[in-house]
Amino acid sequence: MIPPSLMYLRIKKKGSRAWALWFPLFLLWPLLLLVGLVVLALLPIAVIVTLPLRRAPQVLRAARFVPHLLRLFVSVRGLHIEVAGSDNEFSMKLV
Repeated sequence: MIPPSLMYLRIKKKGSRAWALWFPLFLLWPLLLLVGLVVLALLPIAVIVTLPLRRAPQVLRAARFVPHLLRLFVSVRGLHIEVAGSDNEFSMKLV
């Protein structure tokens, strides 16, 4: 399970030269890991705070989505989108 490392964008307008950009997504991994750790640390606090309000089961139910979101993020690796109109083209690849 390796998330996408690079995003390649290519845009071409009719009558002009196409331009392409490479975005290094692997630079965002440490930031996402940090956000995940903060959320993981705040989850027990949210359960304790919502326990008197009888909302703790809802917080725990929402926390069950985290593994599914991780799988969704990892599964977009290899995604290739091409859109062509009458006067322009757009292409995106996640590698």
